[in-house]
Amino acid sequence: MSTSPTDNLLQCGTVVKLHGTQGEIIVRADDGFTIDFLDRHFIQIEIDSAPVPFEVDMFRAKSDMESIVKLNLVPSQEYARRLLGQRVYIDRSEAQTNPADDADSDDMAVGLLVGYEASDVDEGLLGKIVSIDNMNGVNPLFVIERPNGRELLIPITEDLINSIDQEQRKIEFCLPEGLTSLDE
Repeated sequence: MSTSPTDNLLQCGTVVKLHGTQGEIIVRADDGFTIDFLDRHFIQIEIDSAPVPFEVDMFRAKSDMESIVKLNLVPSQEYARRLLGQRVYIDRSEAQTNPADDADSDDMAVGLLVGYEASDVDEGLLGKIVSIDNMNGVNPLFVIERPNGRELLIPITEDLINSIDQEQRKIEFCLPEGLTSLDE
């Protein structure tokens, strides 16, 4: 079984713009993440289909979804231009904790749940969470790939989540009757 270079990484954003003349970039957080996930010592950016580690020299929030990032060894706007449109990753093992977060926080970015096995207390196995859909920007949804290949959309709300097992990478929902049959 071969492993991908991004298997131990978690995609959390995309380089969307250049900023200034000193090689700073603007990174937009992916759905399910906040920009504070980039506030760490190292991030990885995909270049020529492979993740490349970069040391973060400076991180500054620009908005709720975008941050200005200055990377070590990216000295100019010309070099930074090569990073435009590229995916940004963080190490999956470091994703559970953010250096800027309070140590007592139980919050977890919903983007970390991508790849988790999803089940319902009544219906059992639902499938695997394959992405977060936040197209309308107001009501984000878990996108679950069902065993039959169809997609199931579940609103992201604490009211529907029964439990999350981070060790086993499983999430159990307590869904209202009929929600799982909407995809049929």
